[in-house]
Amino acid sequence: MSRIDQLIAEHCPDGVPFLKVSEVSFKSSNIKWSQVGVEKYRYIDLSSVDRSTRVIGDAAEINADNAPSRAQQIVQFGDVIFATTRPAQMRWTVIPVEFDGQIASTGYCVIRPNTEFILTNFLAHLLDSDRFRRYIELNQVPGNYPSIPDNLVRSFEIPVPPMAIQIEITSILDAMTSLQAELQAELQAELAARRSQYEFYRDALLNFNDSNTPPWKSVRVSDVASISRGKVMSKDFVRDNPGTYPVYSSQTQNNGIFGYIDSFAYDFESITWTTDGANAGSVFYHEGEKFSITNVCGLIRTTNPNQVSTKYLFYQLGYRAKSHVQAGMGNPKLMAGPVGEITFPLPELVEQERICEILDNFDALVNDISIGLPAEIKARRQQYEYYRDQLLSFKELAA
Repeated sequence: MSRIDQLIAEHCPDGVPFLKVSEVSFKSSNIKWSQVGVEKYRYIDLSSVDRSTRVIGDAAEINADNAPSRAQQIVQFGDVIFATTRPAQMRWTVIPVEFDGQIASTGYCVIRPNTEFILTNFLAHLLDSDRFRRYIELNQVPGNYPSIPDNLVRSFEIPVPPMAIQIEITSILDAMTSLQAELQAELQAELAARRSQYEFYRDALLNFNDSNTPPWKSVRVSDVASISRGKVMSKDFVRDNPGTYPVYSSQTQNNGIFGYIDSFAYDFESITWTTDGANAGSVFYHEGEKFSITNVCGLIRTTNPNQVSTKYLFYQLGYRAKSHVQAGMGNPKLMAGPVGEITFPLPELVEQERICEILDNFDALVNDISIGLPAEIKARRQQYEYYRDQLLSFKELAA
């Protein structure tokens, strides 16, 4: 029998009470900027908290004259803050001592644990659990910026075991979290080194700048490929015309998949790129799949496969497209015209295939989630999450 099992048998053999977060915590207070003098504060906005490390990074210095309208909530050391905008991203942290008395965005739910009933880090681990994630997904308000009301976060029911059990579990999870962070940092450093190595070889292979390399001719994309745009498809259209094949858009969640339909599907080897927004110039390769794209994506298909390999063109565009993105009214764009004007060296087909084979191997090592370091990072994270959720599972005490 484990130490935790012994404690449960001793203190709560019949189960533990499940209470709302609001029953074991307090709310924060808001700052009154009209009563503030020249004092300066550090501002925790929604982008300040790193979703992986839970560390508060860039926090702008603000005062009564330049404070954003959402800079309202005074936080204290030990507060747990959870982002209620795009809540499924699970952006949360515990306020460290150096941010005691500073200001957080109203985009956070600020939870001040009542430590007579619940430990700060025990509550934090509960809000990182898969059970809370499922609760968020069921209760968030959909939209361009999904959100969950503050009161629903506080209505989440959590197990509140005796303090001795909380201390034991928190000690284990804190140690596991620290070890997980160290291991992930090591793997991320290794992955960054591999990516730098990959970029070095990619640049050399795709530039043909070696003095011993034959002077291959340069061609424009429009010389060797057809270029078109995706279809205008609203969320309502995709919802009302469900199907099997993915529709890609410029969104970043769900691997860019906007929904699934059966109409307008392509089924040939091709390249797509994102034309608008923060991801403009991102390039994707498609082989052996049926898919559709919205009007914020473009489609490229080689006109003579015996002259240019689609995979080779994909690698060349992946290397060059971002440098052709144009900023316009705060919305970056890379439209079909500029894409067609991108030039690149075109060696013989056998040389293109040799280059693609090398880059495919590097790409698989660096980016394929099923092998290599990314898979190791994912496996470590899944192992930690499994044990965390097991430790936080309790039998509920009957009323």
